[in-house]
Amino acid sequence: MAVQRLRDRDTIVTRESIIFRVLGNAHPMNAYFCNPEYAPETLFHSSDPRALRNSGEQVYYKFYGDEGWEFIRKKYGDYLIENEMLQQRIIGVERRDICEVRKPEIKLRELVEERPEDELHSALQHVLDFT
Repeated sequence: MAVQRLRDRDTIVTRESIIFRVLGNAHPMNAYFCNPEYAPETLFHSSDPRALRNSGEQVYYKFYGDEGWEFIRKKYGDYLIENEMLQQRIIGVERRDICEVRKPEIKLRELVEERPEDELHSALQHVLDFT
């Protein structure tokens, strides 16, 4: 996948369907520093009652506390990349491992242009109409 330049808070999805949030705007040429946000139930299960997420298509668990760090460190060491400034390995995703990118500004534009499907969607459009 050809990956455009990503910025802070963009979302990366890997081939394992692990969802990462891009952190900051300074990254190595071939990778992005990230924070793991969610993993599918086939890879991870959290005992935290707040963690369960059901998208309708797939069940995910959100990472809380150090769950994400421990999950990556123990099972997906390929997602630890060198941070030269810190002189240590931190969580990140190399460009070659990115399967999908989600950019908040694109989704927001879609939500504004779509016909509202529910009360929340309608309220969002109403609020944005005042800005």
